[in-house]
Amino acid sequence: AELIVSMSPPQIEQVFFCNSGTEANETALKLARKHTGRSTILAFEQSFHGRTLGSLAATWSAKYREPYLDALGPTTFVPLNDSAAAADALRKGNFAAAIVEPIQSMAGMVAAEPAFLDRLQQACDAAGTILIFDEVQTGVGRTGTFSISQQLGIVPDLITMAKSLGSGIPVGAVLASDKIARSVCEGDQGTTFGGGMIAMAAVTATLEVIREENLMSRALQIFERIKKDVSRHVVSVRGRGCLIGIELDRPAKDIIVRLRDAGILVGSSGDPSVIRLMPPLNTPDALLDEFVSVFRRLLTATMEAAGT
Repeated sequence: AELIVSMSPPQIEQVFFCNSGTEANETALKLARKHTGRSTILAFEQSFHGRTLGSLAATWSAKYREPYLDALGPTTFVPLNDSAAAADALRKGNFAAAIVEPIQSMAGMVAAEPAFLDRLQQACDAAGTILIFDEVQTGVGRTGTFSISQQLGIVPDLITMAKSLGSGIPVGAVLASDKIARSVCEGDQGTTFGGGMIAMAAVTATLEVIREENLMSRALQIFERIKKDVSRHVVSVRGRGCLIGIELDRPAKDIIVRLRDAGILVGSSGDPSVIRLMPPLNTPDALLDEFVSVFRRLLTATMEAAGT
C-alpha cells in the first residue's frame, strides 16, 4: 500500500485491496454513496465498468444490462466528452459519484478529452459529487504514468485499478483520498482474499520492476513505434501508451482472426472497425517489429481477398 501511495497522485493516501476490477469499482461506488449520503451515479455512454450488479449499473451496453435492469442501482448516462450535458446533469441531479474511464477501451480506445475531464472535475466539485477514475485499463503505468490523472492534471477522489496490477495474479485496488477515507468506519468494507499474501507479493514485484526498469516511459515508446509503423496503412491509431486502438476502413473481425492464427493475440471492441492492442510494458522491439510485419502482410491479404 505504501508503494502504491508513493507512485500515486499526491491526494491519494489510502488503499483498499480486493480481487478484481469490477470489485474495485463496486467498492468505489459504495464509498461514494457512504460519503455523500446519495445513491444515483453519473456514468457515460459506451462505458464498461464490470459485470457484477453494482458496476453493471454504470456499464452502458444493453447486452450486459438488460436482463438485470430491475436490480440495478439508479444511473444516469450522458455522452462522453459532452461537457455541457455532464455539467447540466450534475447541476440538476443529486449524484453520489461520476465514474469515468479516461480511455474507454471496450468502446474502441475512445479517449476522454483533457478539457472535458477538467470541466467534469469542476462540475463534480461544485455539486459535491465524488469523481471516480476507473483506471482498471489505463492505470499501473500503461499510459505513461502510474495514474493517467498525473499527466492530465485532474484530481479524482477515487481511482480504481486491477488487471496488470498483479501481472496475472488476481488483484484489485481502490486508491482513496483522505477525504473519502475519513468517512469509512471499521467494518464498512471487507473481503476475504483482498490483501492476500500472494497478491501482495505480486503487486510489490510488479511495481518494483515497473519503477526499476522505467517501464512507464517504455509504454509511451511502444505507442509511438506502433503508430509510426502502421499509421499509413490504417484510418487512425488511438489511445495512449500500451493501450492502443487501430482503426481500419473495414470490419476488423477477419484480420483479428488471421492475427490469432498467426500467433498474435489482439482484441476486438465495441467499434467493429477497431483492433485493440494491450501489449506488456516490457515488450521488446523485436516483437513489436514482428507484429508490424505480420499485421501489414495480413492487412494486404485481407484487402486483396475483399477485392479492394
